Amino acid sequence: MRQIAMPLLGWLAIVAILVVACTSDEPAERQQLQQAESVTQAQRDNEPAAQQQQRQRQPADQPDKDDQPEASQADSKQSETQSVTQVEDAAQEGQETERQSQSEGSEAEQDVQAQQEEAAGTEIVLGGERPARLLLPHSADLTQSRPLIVLLHGYSSFARQADQYFQFSQSVDDGGFGLLLPNGTIDQIRNRFWNATPECCDIFGAEPDDVGYIKALIEEASAYAVFDQVFAVGHSNGGFMAYRLACEEVSGLTAIVSLAGGAYAEPEECRVPAPLSVLQIHGTKDQSVLYEGGRLPDHPAPDRRPVPGAKDSVLRWAERAGCDIEEPRFFPTIDTDAAVEGPETSIARFADGCARGTVMEFWTIEGGGHIPLVWGTDFTPGILKWLAERYDLASVSDEAAGSGVETHTIGGERSADLLLPTDRGDEPLPLVLSLHGYGADAPSQDWYFGLSARVPGYRFALVTPQGSTDSRGNAFWNATDGCCNFHDSDVDASAWLNRLVAEAREIVDVS
Repeated sequence: MRQIAMPLLGWLAIVAILVVACTSDEPAERQQLQQAESVTQAQRDNEPAAQQQQRQRQPADQPDKDDQPEASQADSKQSETQSVTQVEDAAQEGQETERQSQSEGSEAEQDVQAQQEEAAGTEIVLGGERPARLLLPHSADLTQSRPLIVLLHGYSSFARQADQYFQFSQSVDDGGFGLLLPNGTIDQIRNRFWNATPECCDIFGAEPDDVGYIKALIEEASAYAVFDQVFAVGHSNGGFMAYRLACEEVSGLTAIVSLAGGAYAEPEECRVPAPLSVLQIHGTKDQSVLYEGGRLPDHPAPDRRPVPGAKDSVLRWAERAGCDIEEPRFFPTIDTDAAVEGPETSIARFADGCARGTVMEFWTIEGGGHIPLVWGTDFTPGILKWLAERYDLASVSDEAAGSGVETHTIGGERSADLLLPTDRGDEPLPLVLSLHGYGADAPSQDWYFGLSARVPGYRFALVTPQGSTDSRGNAFWNATDGCCNFHDSDVDASAWLNRLVAEAREIVDVS
């Protein structure tokens, strides 16, 4: 027994030594990668809940090599390490599924990316040495006029990431617009930026001609499709750039949208070639570009001047367009930030007295920060709707757009507004009754459909009645048995609507 046992123990000792040797020879790259993964997991565990939610909900996509700065040596080493690890993992039995998951992402992420690519439209690369992407609707007649949206990323971001955030490319086909996705230049600390206003964000004084670059891209894009209007939409540094473009002679520019951006520090710095429409969106708890205005907290240069607050930026353009800034029109709140509970965004519109076709609008995200959590909210649909309204209004004839709207009150104690073109004369007009949904109201209905703004250009009469209020305080119409008289009210909605039509006929020739 001892003679048999001793050789057996010797063999076991040799095997043990080999196992230890193999273990100790494990590549240093793998050990470093495992340590990095442990640190990354620990960082994720300590992330605030809202930040984790935003990271998880971000659409899955990878930036093009033109979107980000060239990789450093450390980045290249990490890439090599990951390649070695993947080869070794592939050789181990039972790890195939895990390797595919790490390299390709989950099926859900792949589905999202496939949907984005499918919805993105026809892609054309412009710009030569400084490339930009132009997306056009699939199977569209590109000889027909359409708007062009220029999407401007924020500081340290890039074009594809901006589109992931705003998700405009998913609506190119349905919306029928062109989408231009340019990139800013790279500064000394390897962040992309726009040379917008002096306060944001050419930190190192490189002074690239971004205005000329964007103008050239718009001109080049016009060789592929007919664009009769241009809209500039930007976030943060991109919002500042949108305001700068509004002060330059950019052909076809009729509206800008700024999320967490701002205008020039001094009004006279803007040359103001012509009035245009402005939508400013800003969170009250923005710590990077302050809602109330002031020096940019994150800007390292001590000589930077204070920037105007969000409201002041809008009011400047409202005054330039001749708008009545004393009596803005307010609309029901909407939801643009999933990190803030409930509808948190108030809407104020300046439209009375404004130059033809222009509207100034201010969305305040109560409790919102510098990067609102916008996916799954009214944010992107609301912006696209606002731009569509600007396109419709600016596309009507000069004569129609130059006319105004007159309002008549009809209906007695339970009143409603009748809106008519001021220059109608004896012209017969079709009559439109705009009926809101359950729990809504007449102003929110008009904000959603935008019919009142179309009265002069499209030549119709509009009645905007308000439904009855039930015991829960919700407005409703006593329509059919199925909807929506939940408390068996005996109100006769049909009789009242017939009365409104009859009174409208006394004022205007309804065709």
